[in-house]
Amino acid sequence: MLHLNGTRHVVWDWNGTLLDDAWLIRDSLNALLAQRGLPTLSPEEHASGFGFPLKAYYTSVGFDFERESFEGVSHQFKEHYEARRQSVALRSGAVELLREFHARGLQQSLLSAYNQDLLRNFVADRELGQWFQTVTGTSNHTAEGKIELGRGWLADSALDPASVLMIGDTLHDVEVAQAMGVRIVLIASGHQSRERLEASGFPVFDTFDAMFKPDGNDSSRS
Repeated sequence: MLHLNGTRHVVWDWNGTLLDDAWLIRDSLNALLAQRGLPTLSPEEHASGFGFPLKAYYTSVGFDFERESFEGVSHQFKEHYEARRQSVALRSGAVELLREFHARGLQQSLLSAYNQDLLRNFVADRELGQWFQTVTGTSNHTAEGKIELGRGWLADSALDPASVLMIGDTLHDVEVAQAMGVRIVLIASGHQSRERLEASGFPVFDTFDAMFKPDGNDSSRS
């Protein structure tokens, strides 16, 4: 069960956390792999290998950045992803949990490795802006710089790190939260396997609904 004692502000990750898009990220990457005659990834292979920095992950699945640029591949990925982004749904229970936190008097923000302009457009398209004090994304299309963004956001907020809870779906979110000095809980989403998330030692939930069930699936329990 998720405990909110002392929490004043919830910082959300976007891709894979509020947005249930692991399948589209995998499909977009597989399209690029297929174009190069490289093996494509099953959901299990993606979940067991996906990670940050993205350049290292792309290299691990077969891209050769001595023959082409990472930036070029990232741009091609963006084109595949953006062409189908309207088909992506929010995670089940996402809006209900945003409302629940609001009803409890908590402020909320988005912090994402997704490009800021695209992120703001996406949030506006889904009519979610009312829930967030701030919407912060990167200035690039290579998902780089989230740790620095998190530190900057916290400094600007003047919040006590102990009053901030982050909700994410990857081990990189753990790195960001630790760099900020804030609490974190994780949602198992398909971007990374539950087993990998559990190895971090932080609470892991399969669904948003489970967060408020006394017998929920928080893997940090003894």
